[in-house]
Parts: sequence; structure tokens; C-alpha cells
Amino acid sequence: MARPKKQCSIDGCDERHYGSGFCVDHYNDYRRWKRQEAKRLKTPEATKLQPPKPKVCIVDGCSSPVRAKWMCDKHYRQARYQSRTAHICKRHGCKDDATDGDLCSKHLLEQQEALDALADVQSNPEPEPEPCSFEGCDNPKVAKGLCPTHYGQQRRGKPLTPIGFSYVPCVVDGCNEKKHQANTKAAKKGLCKEHWEEDKAQRSLDRQAKSEARNRICYFKGCEREVRARKMCGPHYWQWKEGKPLTPIKSKKASYVGCKAKGCQHDHYSKGYCRNHYEALRSE
Repeated sequence: MARPKKQCSIDGCDERHYGSGFCVDHYNDYRRWKRQEAKRLKTPEATKLQPPKPKVCIVDGCSSPVRAKWMCDKHYRQARYQSRTAHICKRHGCKDDATDGDLCSKHLLEQQEALDALADVQSNPEPEPEPCSFEGCDNPKVAKGLCPTHYGQQRRGKPLTPIGFSYVPCVVDGCNEKKHQANTKAAKKGLCKEHWEEDKAQRSLDRQAKSEARNRICYFKGCEREVRARKMCGPHYWQWKEGKPLTPIKSKKASYVGCKAKGCQHDHYSKGYCRNHYEALRSE
């Protein structure tokens, strides 16, 4: 919406506005008169008649020094902004002049139409939709007398069935709860929600126990010795430290358990003998 062009405020002058409410010629005359008036006010007689200019802002509670129009910088900027936006539409992005209240004619009309439409809806509420024609279904119908679910079944050529899952009890003995259909894994196992949570917690504990056991045993395949360093047993750790390839460790199993001396039942000490027979053998 274009703004109307202003004209000179002097009666009888139809020239275009230039500044301070005047055309170019009258504006120059006004400036000339203003300079003469300023010279006159500088005389001692005129200075005595003028009221003293305030040194602080005239706004109540403000003690800042004056910048312009007897106001400080902050309040002067506020006054300029308010005077510049006082007659502009308050709708975001609109720069047209406000005609009534805070809106321009276009947005005022849009607001009135919206209020009329809201009043019409409140006075004439929509009737409740009819239910689906399938027996036992209370969902509103959308096409061919059917709700969206049953209409989709009909379009795919499937027989119309009740909406929802059929009741399937939990497979755990003594549990009559419904099978947990929201979780696919639980539904495959046939567990209810409570037993599914218990099963999941038990599987988590089993995984943790296996991980701890795996961390305590040498990671070399087939080796069941306890870890000594870097997830390896002692022999494999020395193989790795010496730069050799890791190979299976042959276990040294003695062919005897006790002393091989006839009639001796003491534990083995060395060379197949117990400590007493070994010391006697060495002393000979």
C-alpha cells in the first residue's frame, strides 16, 4: 500500500513536501528566518528571558546528562523509535500504516475473517462421524462405510478381521498374561512382558559372566591357562615377548604320581622318588 504524497503546509501552496512541513521555497524561507531568530536570541536581553536548559534528563528517576530534546541518549532513542513506529502495522514484516488500532486495513480484515470463522465453528459444531460398518468396530468410517484399517484390508483383497492382536497366553507354565506383542523378539519366544524382562536380565548376566571368564583365560585358541599379562598366559606371553609366533603349549604330565620306590606311598619329589629316597640316592 503506497503512502500518499505530502504537500506543503502553507495555505494555497500545492508544491510537494520537502522538509519540516514545507516545500523547497518555503523551507528556505523558514531556515532563513530561523537563523535570524537565533541571532536575535543570542543578544543579552533575549538570553535573560530564556529559561535555563536542564543539565540532566527530564525523565523521572533518570540522572544521565542531556543529549537532545532535554533527554539523555537512552530515552531520546526510545522516544525517536516510538514516534517512528507509532503508526505502523504491528504485524511482523508489514510496513503499512495502521488504520484502526495496531493493524493495517489488510491485516485487520484477515483478523476479522478469522474471528468470524471461529464463531461460526463454535456455533455450528460438526456432527460426530458415523462408526465403521464392520461389527464390533467403533472407529469412524472414511470410505465405503469402513474405517481406514478395514478399508485397507478390503483394498488388499483380505477378509475383514477385528482390529488388534488375538489373545495368546505366555508360554511360561502358570502364567496367563498376554504375549508381549509390542516386542518382536518377545513375541517369537512367546513370553509376556514380565517374563521377557526377566529373560533379558538373565541373558545380560550370562553375557557378563562369559565375558569375565573369557578375560580370565588366555585368549589363544585352545589354551585354558589363566591370564598373566596382556590377556595371555605365561608361556604364550613369553613367546610373544621374544617375537616368536604363538603356538600351542604342550603340557608336561608325569607318568607317575607317587614315589616309584617299591612299597613307598609318599608324594613324588624328583626323578620319580619322594624326598627321602631322592636324598638317599644322591648321597650314594
